[in-house]
Amino acid sequence: MCTEQTIEVQMQNAAEFIMCSLRASGVDVVFGYPGQSNLRLLRAAARAGVRYVQMADERGAGFAASGYIEATGRPAVVCVSKGPGTTNLLTPLAAATVDGVPLVAIAVGVSAERRNQNAFQDFNACEAFAVGRAVKAARNCYAPAHLPALVTELLIVSWTPPRGAVLLDIAESVLEDAIEAAPVAVSMRESHPATLSPAATLSASQAVAALRSALRPVLVVGSGARDDYLRIRAFSARRSIPTVHTIGGTGIIATGERHYGGLLRHNGSREAAYLTAKADAIVALGTGLDERATGEPSQFAVNALKVHVDVNPEVLQRCDHVTNVRVPGSVAAFVDLVDGALASDINYEEWLHEFEAKRGDWSVQHTCHGQIRAGELVRAIADVLCDSIVVKDSGAHKYWVTNLAPCNAPQNSIASCHFGAMGFAIPAAIGASVGRPHDRVVVTCGDGGALMALSDLVTAMREGCHNIKVIVFNNAGLASTRDYEWTLGDVTISSFSQPLALASFAAGLGVGSMTVSNRDELRVLCDVLKADGLMLVDCLLDPSESLNPVVSWRRALAALVETDIAR
Repeated sequence: MCTEQTIEVQMQNAAEFIMCSLRASGVDVVFGYPGQSNLRLLRAAARAGVRYVQMADERGAGFAASGYIEATGRPAVVCVSKGPGTTNLLTPLAAATVDGVPLVAIAVGVSAERRNQNAFQDFNACEAFAVGRAVKAARNCYAPAHLPALVTELLIVSWTPPRGAVLLDIAESVLEDAIEAAPVAVSMRESHPATLSPAATLSASQAVAALRSALRPVLVVGSGARDDYLRIRAFSARRSIPTVHTIGGTGIIATGERHYGGLLRHNGSREAAYLTAKADAIVALGTGLDERATGEPSQFAVNALKVHVDVNPEVLQRCDHVTNVRVPGSVAAFVDLVDGALASDINYEEWLHEFEAKRGDWSVQHTCHGQIRAGELVRAIADVLCDSIVVKDSGAHKYWVTNLAPCNAPQNSIASCHFGAMGFAIPAAIGASVGRPHDRVVVTCGDGGALMALSDLVTAMREGCHNIKVIVFNNAGLASTRDYEWTLGDVTISSFSQPLALASFAAGLGVGSMTVSNRDELRVLCDVLKADGLMLVDCLLDPSESLNPVVSWRRALAALVETDIAR
């Protein structure tokens, strides 16, 4: 997997070795924030032919690298300095590990002789991040001779399923040392064999038996199935199996397909709740099946045999109270095995017709009076969202957009899924824009999430990210938190005293901006978003609107089926 090759850069020190190795391994861009300790490494990037993108802070740098990886499928690295520069990476590293994003982080800490000597900004990041399981692997480097093995190991580990973040913490003194080694070239994206172990194959045979006898099967797809979405699409369409998805599985089945069943979540779609309540067999592919997806676990799909397929044994173990059959291994291999084992004439067209008829009976009341509602906004920009990379921040708007907006490919839907980090979307969109500069990138975020990351609009301008459009669902507060606070009594914490003037803030930075406060402005929004140029649109929405439909994740998900919907 690892080979040596000649690089047309004169090797002088360890900093250049690292950057040349990254370049030889297919890394084109490093996101980061400078400090005294990591300056040598960042200055070496240009000499190695690696683009350096300086973000507004380290947290944003980590999210930007994740956005780049998610949008392109190519590797990216984040580089930070010691102490608080490193600790600011905790959230993006933890989010990447939970969501299976192979983010490589390089932190430059205090010099080796000052470690554990009460030195300024000394912090044992490897120990702290590894114990907290924020990363798959963390390694310290105190001598340049160790770098070839450490760089090779961590690049491979990050991309080996189950993918996740890794951390290399280098002593600052190492960077200026000479190193007698050619750069390493690691094939991080080398195809891993889609296989199942004998034990997994035996478990998969139980799934085959269940599908042979099932009348109402349902597929549930998550972020761990994104790479295999074409296989899953073909299988589910050929067999006429209704398919639902978690946030991470958005786009695996195109929203216009007849077997598309919507978002499985306590604030997801009635269709998904209905399908899982009626199912007699459920096959979950690459998803964690947490309580937000299943509702009360003991009441989830009580009539179904539940099969869980995931490459990560820890995920399977955490969900063993929900599932009946667990298959550790490749989603692709499982789908191929099951499809090949089923007779060619087995399909579930009758069940799909039943679902389509039921779906036709449900109605959604579209509200078009008073202040603008979130559903109106999503419907108004649906044409733009359909052919864009949509980067969703965390908050109520994420579920409005996922439930209502079209999506035709998983690489066009990016979000902090299982970790749900606010302030993710704007920096992640910069990463997506750097990786796919010719595609429109649309950010959807709440006013709370926007406040956490508006400083990176300066980064977007500096880096020429003219394809980014930021749409703020401004409902004068933290809508998801406010929904919960209403159940506690009056709302005093999660509402803002008045809507924030975010368009004015953006204009002050020199970013194109507009405020949408009425339906006339809403009607022309699509045309505005299709124009070239970085832009922020501040959409003033009804602050009294709550997530709809929704049931408590402590209740049976089936209750969602009977919920009235107004959007």
